[in-house]
Amino acid sequence: QFSDADYSEAGARIAPDAASVYANDIILKVAPPQEAELEHMRDRQTIFSGLQLATHPERTIEKMMERKMTAVAWDFMQDRTGIYPLVRAMGEIAGTTSILVAGEYLSHPEYGDGSMMGGMTGVAPSEVVIIGAGTDLGGSSSTQGTLSGGGEIVISIGEQCLVGANAGTGIPLGDRCTIEAGLYITSGTPVSVMDETGELVRRVKARELAGHSDLLFIRDAQTGQVVCRTNRKAIELNDALHSHN
Repeated sequence: QFSDADYSEAGARIAPDAASVYANDIILKVAPPQEAELEHMRDRQTIFSGLQLATHPERTIEKMMERKMTAVAWDFMQDRTGIYPLVRAMGEIAGTTSILVAGEYLSHPEYGDGSMMGGMTGVAPSEVVIIGAGTDLGGSSSTQGTLSGGGEIVISIGEQCLVGANAGTGIPLGDRCTIEAGLYITSGTPVSVMDETGELVRRVKARELAGHSDLLFIRDAQTGQVVCRTNRKAIELNDALHSHN
């Protein structure tokens, strides 16, 4: 919490209104410019901000182009190693904050359920599930917070995954994985791993496949066995589903 006086004492000049701020040649802000803010801005200004092109309204971007503005998107800046340092920093802040906020909600005396994040003597640690971007969880699908036995591995579901209705997982999934409707995978589930020609490669416990990407889990209708294959068809299906979002 910082007051106007705190900023003034640090050397900032407090503007009387938004129009005064946006009258400057260079604008520096965190969030993308909103359409209402563009009304205060003029042609050929320079703005440094996040642009979030994938989600920001096209009309706002079009107005910036019409005004021939120079926009520098901090969310697209890369370092020499190809990393987006500002996005990573924001992600780390958001990730840490999400756990703190979740812990507050879980333990709140009025609307929480009495759970405490972390562990204490005699109390099992809270179970956490991490779900990646673009993942669909079907109706009544579920996850186990940790692998059964020890509870040391946090369940995470990667990007572009599809967990069917009434299905679930007790192992972490990598990216682009699919579990068919009605199938629940636990860490100890016996899985027959097939190659692309349908030939058996090996039989494993599901925990051995934890975290791998591009896997399709189905139940063989004739034998009842859980089968794992390369998820090529499911990738196409998932792309089709997300194209309608």
